[in-house]
Amino acid sequence: MTIFVKAKLFLQLLLCLMIKALCRRRPGRKKYPEIWLFSERGYDACDNAWALFQYVRTVVPGKKVYYILDRHSPEREKVKKCGAVLRRGSLRHLFLYFLPTVKISTHIFGAAPFPALFCSHVGRARLAAPGPVVFLQHGVTCWDIPALYARYTDVDLFLCAAPLEYEFVKARFGYPEDAVCCSGFARLDALQETVAARRILFLPTWRAALASMTREAFLDTPYFSSVQSLLSDPQLSALLEHEKIDLVFAPHPEMRKFISCFCVKSPRISLDMTDIGEQVRKSAMLITDYSSVMFDFAYAQRPVIYWDAAGLRAPNYPAGYFSRERDGFGPVVSDLSALYIAVADTVRRGFSMEASYRERADRFFPQHDRRHCCRNYEAISAWIEKHRDIW
Repeated sequence: MTIFVKAKLFLQLLLCLMIKALCRRRPGRKKYPEIWLFSERGYDACDNAWALFQYVRTVVPGKKVYYILDRHSPEREKVKKCGAVLRRGSLRHLFLYFLPTVKISTHIFGAAPFPALFCSHVGRARLAAPGPVVFLQHGVTCWDIPALYARYTDVDLFLCAAPLEYEFVKARFGYPEDAVCCSGFARLDALQETVAARRILFLPTWRAALASMTREAFLDTPYFSSVQSLLSDPQLSALLEHEKIDLVFAPHPEMRKFISCFCVKSPRISLDMTDIGEQVRKSAMLITDYSSVMFDFAYAQRPVIYWDAAGLRAPNYPAGYFSRERDGFGPVVSDLSALYIAVADTVRRGFSMEASYRERADRFFPQHDRRHCCRNYEAISAWIEKHRDIW
């Protein structure tokens, strides 16, 4: 860590401690749980927080809600059309954060003014804020992720997408009984309303060990070789052209700094770093290694192909309750020839999910409706009402 970064974090810490002290003396603290702060990563508005924010603005238009975005986020104008934008790290954000407002995010400490500081050891020890913290998640938790254990987070309400996930989180992560709720993901309402195009989404997960590499080091990794081999496979490109199908490669946000490393020659293949939610909704098929986006496709009963290439084999986290081979929503293939055959078969079926995988999807998501946002809102409201006196 450079001296400049250390100095910046120190100044942020001093500012936060000062405002936290001022907020302790603020009158009328009981009214602040009526103010809800929504956030994702700070630069985006495409996930569960954005879906729920839109719902609240529509159903309860008089409610005081803010959507947190960085100063230079490309989503600012889009969000402004729906409701109030709160600039991340501004004085107003700091004051609202340290008052007992409701912090609702898809990420741990996602609503914090300075996430890097708040996730640090000193931040966790000194910058705890009053008010409920609601974790919407940005993907179904199917791995055993210690960072999400109750003892490592400030989460008061953990919302799950499906019963199996709900039971796993309750049993393994150490949250109180009423802190975990199976309300479904807010973004699934919009997924049901969208008709997919003749488009394949290729979305491999990221690797923590790769994210900090230099460009030169990344180019030598099996991960890069595997991804590039799919993007440049002539047989797959010919199939896409013949069937008039587009393939969109959407790298994980943590890997987007390496986007210039990849070479695409087929006019049917594109690299896209925009709204991933929109890409999911509009795509008829998913190719992935382990991405939890597979659950969105399963919910919509759209086919999934798991590519078990050499450079994509190691998941980021210890195994949980879900196995691709036993529980997955499509075939697991390990080479490009098998991948081509699986894609071609799916195209011939008109992008329909095979019956055996559809049964697995139905078991994982036994309930299909358009009330996910409603259940999210009701769950948060009920939790606040039950625990209102503690702030």
